[in-house]
Amino acid sequence: MDFNEKHKVKIRREKMKEFDVNKLKDTEIRRQYEELMDGMVESEGDLEYRWENLKTTVRKVSEQLIPFERTERPKLKEWFDDECREEFEKRKRQEKNF
Repeated sequence: MDFNEKHKVKIRREKMKEFDVNKLKDTEIRRQYEELMDGMVESEGDLEYRWENLKTTVRKVSEQLIPFERTERPKLKEWFDDECREEFEKRKRQEKNF
């Protein structure tokens, strides 16, 4: 058994907030969004500069006009009850003593 199998490293990714894009179905919000995008996007410069400009513009305009979606925390799994928790702890103790 090598080191990597024995000591697994968990990497946590930060979840990106998601915009409620359904708000763009509202014609007034969509019109404002299009106007702001047209005024802020630059078409001059090299490809990398234009991409960064587009990306930041979309983020800024979206933050101004579109709220973030409300995401609910996932509910705890019902099958993982006290009995399961006790067996899990028992198993951990046995592995530790081994």
